[in-house]
Amino acid sequence: MATAAALVVVDTNVVVAGLITQDPSSPTVRTLDAMLSGSLMFLMSPELLACEPNAVLVTGDRMLLKKPYPGRVLMQPAEFWLRHP
Repeated sequence: MATAAALVVVDTNVVVAGLITQDPSSPTVRTLDAMLSGSLMFLMSPELLACEPNAVLVTGDRMLLKKPYPGRVLMQPAEFWLRHP
């Protein structure tokens, strides 16, 4: 369960990956489960990062991870769950 106080912006590719994966312990499934159970405070649009400067963007978008939004925190689902068990 996520214990982070920070608001998380979940990219749609993480949601889709969570829906189609066969591994129930995968980071994308954990993210989706936390969203559905209400234990993760989340938004669904990276554009909302402009309104929430302390939000963390959880994404699997490799191009975005290589060139993140200036001054924003981005991480892949696995990294998020390592930091927020």
